[in-house]
Amino acid sequence: MSTSNGTLVAADYGWLVCAVTVPGYVWSAGQLGAEHGGGNPEDVAVPIVFWGDGIAAQRIGRPVSTVDIAPTLAAVLGVRPTEPLDGRVLPEVLMVLAP
Repeated sequence: MSTSNGTLVAADYGWLVCAVTVPGYVWSAGQLGAEHGGGNPEDVAVPIVFWGDGIAAQRIGRPVSTVDIAPTLAAVLGVRPTEPLDGRVLPEVLMVLAP
């Protein structure tokens, strides 16, 4: 949602605080588990697995993102997304699909 001045937060919103924890610290509501939105390696670096017929086991050594899952799955299934997606297709997954 964007305001009339092009920002995400209205000028009269009031106080807005942003905090970043140190690596290894879990900011949660009391549970010992990571939550969305952290900038620590434990929150950012997550495994992504594609598993199925025609998809060979491999490890991609370059950075990929969770937003790459949707466009890659769409390409595997041969469907065109109905709206723009933030991620990109992972060609390594498509290259190993059986013809």
